[in-house]
Amino acid sequence: MKKLILLVTFTVSLLALRAQTQLYGNEWIDYSQPHYYKIKIWKDGMYRLQASTLSGIIPNLGGVNVNNIALFHNGQQVPLYISSSTTLSSTDYIDFYGQKNIGDVDSSLYRSADLQPHPYYSLFTDTSIYYLTVTSSVANKRYVEVVNDL
Repeated sequence: MKKLILLVTFTVSLLALRAQTQLYGNEWIDYSQPHYYKIKIWKDGMYRLQASTLSGIIPNLGGVNVNNIALFHNGQQVPLYISSSTTLSSTDYIDFYGQKNIGDVDSSLYRSADLQPHPYYSLFTDTSIYYLTVTSSVANKRYVEVVNDL
């Protein structure tokens, strides 16, 4: 009887530990995607990626539908403004708002949020990484151009 109780207790504790899964921050990555292109940002502001620059990095950029282009930061998709509505030519561009690295990712290193020295400054670097990719999804976030009719 004692062995049975010990076995049940051990099994329940293993199941409880397994239920507490730890997130590593890379759960958003779709491994079926062929490429992710790294963009380093160390200052808050608007950033422009020229198609002429991207054409040397992304193969067959002229044949890519702009609705399939996506940008990710810390596992979240970032809205883009793309100057073309079909494909990118050498004069087109991609605009987005980028932010420097803050301490939000570092917060998982502490047992309590009160122990973190400062939530807006990272202990490691001020450079944040954005990932540009071409997806098969067409439900990507975009800025919408609004006509100023005031």
